[in-house]
Amino acid sequence: MISAEQAAQALKEADATERRSFEAYSYSQSAPYCFVWGVVWLLGYGAEGLFPIDHPAWMWMGWWWMVISMAGALASVLIDRRQNARRPGKS
Repeated sequence: MISAEQAAQALKEADATERRSFEAYSYSQSAPYCFVWGVVWLLGYGAEGLFPIDHPAWMWMGWWWMVISMAGALASVLIDRRQNARRPGKS
C-alpha cells in the first residue's frame, strides 16, 4: 500500500508529465511552419539585401515577396493537410 502523500506525489508527477508531453507535441506540430516561414523571410530579405535601393531589381521586390509568400502559404496548407491525415482518431 502507498500512503496518501505518495499517491498525491504520484498524481503531481503524472500531471507534470502530461504537461510536458503536450508541450512537446505542440512543438512538433508547429516546427514545420517555423521552418517554412523562416525560409520565406530568408529568401525575401536575402534578395532585398543583394541589391541597393536604387537598383532596377527593386522594382520587382513586391512581386518577389508576393510569390514567396504565396509559396509559404501553400506549403503551410500542405503541412496542415499532412498533419491532419496523421492525427489519431481520423477515419
